[in-house]
Formats: sequence, C-alpha cells, structure tokens
Amino acid sequence: MAGAVAGLERVAVLAEPRLETCVAVIGALRAGVPIVPLNPRSGATGLAHIVADASPEALLLAPGTAVPEAFGGLPVVVVGLDGWNAPALAEMATPPPEAPALIVYTSGTTGPPKGAVLPRRAIASTSTRSPTPGTGPSATPSRSRCRCSTCTGS
Repeated sequence: MAGAVAGLERVAVLAEPRLETCVAVIGALRAGVPIVPLNPRSGATGLAHIVADASPEALLLAPGTAVPEAFGGLPVVVVGLDGWNAPALAEMATPPPEAPALIVYTSGTTGPPKGAVLPRRAIASTSTRSPTPGTGPSATPSRSRCRCSTCTGS
C-alpha cells in the first residue's frame, strides 16, 4: 500500500470499519502521505465539500466498495491485503515529525466542515507509548499527555 501511494500529495480514505481501512491508513502513513479520513455517513454535500477543500489525489477503497458520487473523477486505489514487500518498506525515508499525517474535518454543524492538520509527531507520541495503569480510552483525559500544537497552545 505504501508503494502504491508514495509520492502523492495527500489521499482520502473512506473510513469504514474494515481491515482495508487500517491497511490504507498505515500504508499512507508509512509512505509519508497525509490522509483525509472520510466518514461515509457525511452525506454527498459534506463529502463533496471535503474533497474539494482537501484536494486529495486519490481515494483509497476496499475491493468492491462503490465510489460515492461526491468523489467525481477522483482516481481510486484499491486496497489489497496481499503483496507485502518488506525490502521496499525498509528503503522508504521517514518523514519529519512536523509533517502532516492526518487532515481531519469537523462535522460542519456551525458551517461547512473545516480541516485540522495533525502532525506525525501527534500520532507517534500516542502510538508508541507503553500502556500504563490508569491510561487509555477509559481513563480521564489529560491534555498534558499530547504535545500537539492544539493541546500545548503553540
């Protein structure tokens, strides 16, 4: 997957609860390509706005997924679960921590959806931390654990 999207400016991923969604996101992150996750329940108008605003170069979809009309002529990359190529992954450069990783859009309840850019360091700092008692999704959130610009106010 990383090889299929390497070199693209950004990609959109239809965020469905499927293994292919995880493969698409991890592959794009590994390739250093920012991801625009799209909620399939956003409706045609919301999806069309996000696609027009974010300008992804491709849409990553699981095999057999129908392409919503909101995506127009956006090129589709089918996400497969085979074809692993470990040597090619080892040769890929790692983007800097400040490089964009995700462009997440608001729900648009007070106007059109707006994109928030999350840097790679924000994802890495939460994904590489060892679980400790009292942390995780069920724990009380603490803004001091995250070092992103939104949480630190910088």
